[in-house]
Amino acid sequence: MVLRLTLAIALGAAVLFGQPPVTTVVLVRHAEKAAEPADNPGLTAAGRARAKELARVLKDASVEAIVTSHFLRTNETAQPLAAQLGQAPEAIDDSAPVVQRVKTGLAGKTVLVVHHSNTLPQIIQALGGGAIEPIGDAEFDRMFVVTISAGGARVLKLRYGR
Repeated sequence: MVLRLTLAIALGAAVLFGQPPVTTVVLVRHAEKAAEPADNPGLTAAGRARAKELARVLKDASVEAIVTSHFLRTNETAQPLAAQLGQAPEAIDDSAPVVQRVKTGLAGKTVLVVHHSNTLPQIIQALGGGAIEPIGDAEFDRMFVVTISAGGARVLKLRYGR
């Protein structure tokens, strides 16, 4: 509910006052991953449940694009929402190209970024959201909403799932 209200206010204000469009970026770490195979594991049963919960939470958030890394765990986290929206996630691995894509090709849109504990802080900072606390190895429930407007960027820190 808070996420929907935040998105509605941000998008509505831009239209109402004729300001440049607002870009809303929802960022999450991939859901719980399996131990094997070590180089590219998929999600555990808990991770698949979290991915479904992410889709439920964001179903009415007007997500227009989804960006993941090429790793199976990020794709599987995004898949329930992507299927629901009829979209294919775009795989971009490094932080700088993700930020470039959001700021140029996806400006004015609502974007979901599913990435990793080490890349999310870099992406958020480069989008103008400032520094965030490190994401722990066992933390899969953190959600960040970065709203970028003519006045700068703001970050909303949330938790989702169980």
